[in-house]
Amino acid sequence: MNLKLSKAMIAPAIVGALIGGGITAAAGATSSATTSASIVAGCTTWTTTKISCVKVTPAPTPAPAPASGSATPPAPPSSTPAPTPVVSPSGFPDASNTGPTGALTAKSGDVTVAAGATLSNVDISGAVTLKAGAKLINSKVRCIGESNWCLSLGANDTVTNVEVGGGVDGSTYNGAIGIYTGGPNNVLSKVNIHHTSDGIRLDGGTTLQDSYIHDLVINQIPGVHSDGIQMTQATAPVVLTHNSFQGGTNDAVFVQDIGSQTISATGNLFTADDTGGNQTSYGFAAYTAGHVTLTGNVFGSGWEVTPYSVPSGSTVSGNVNTAGKPI
Repeated sequence: MNLKLSKAMIAPAIVGALIGGGITAAAGATSSATTSASIVAGCTTWTTTKISCVKVTPAPTPAPAPASGSATPPAPPSSTPAPTPVVSPSGFPDASNTGPTGALTAKSGDVTVAAGATLSNVDISGAVTLKAGAKLINSKVRCIGESNWCLSLGANDTVTNVEVGGGVDGSTYNGAIGIYTGGPNNVLSKVNIHHTSDGIRLDGGTTLQDSYIHDLVINQIPGVHSDGIQMTQATAPVVLTHNSFQGGTNDAVFVQDIGSQTISATGNLFTADDTGGNQTSYGFAAYTAGHVTLTGNVFGSGWEVTPYSVPSGSTVSGNVNTAGKPI
């Protein structure tokens, strides 16, 4: 329908609404039809030469609601479980964070440190004996030509940042025991023991922490039966915390008998050695003991028998392999 309104007729009282292509005037408004009216392209209302077109945009048609029961809920986002973290041996003691640092003063032959005295920053060609309450700090004990032990402790002794074994060139094998500790209350920390028979013969109450025992005699010296640590008659509690033990021809840690005393091994790394056809039997083996606590340790692969063996009644928890899986 064409509709022409004079300028005077167009007043605020007139309201146009599009209804079925027609126009409805508000109450009180007047209108007259004319053939000269025209619809401007793109508009849905009227126009004259003096009145501009007003474009009305219709509201969008809403999408129909889905039929009841036909809606498909969105798929939940897929989630992949986080992989079990691999335990890195780099988090444990090694040659970079054990043993001495800085310049050392060479000392030839064997050395005895008097009771209560401290010896530090030395490079000793032979063996060292510590009397009660003595300290050996930031030093090297090469153990050249020794057959019994490289470093012997009494009671209440302290050994910190010391390297034991290796001879002149640092890689010569020796049939001696690396460290012998026989009395109570000895503390060894950040010790690097290598190229000896047993790493430590531990027959007294001792704390060993943040230390590295490795590259023991396998078949380089005939008849040597090597363990990282061997205990036969500990007379006081033994504590092994955050160490790296590499097994020898027998075990990484071998506990034959500690009577009624206790042994605690927590947060250590145990690895086997298969050099020259040898295969380490156990990572940790305790045959008789007052009480064993074996918690939070990491065991590598390649054991001839099994990662560990402990008596009934022991406290065992949180031990994993290098893939982080419980064992």
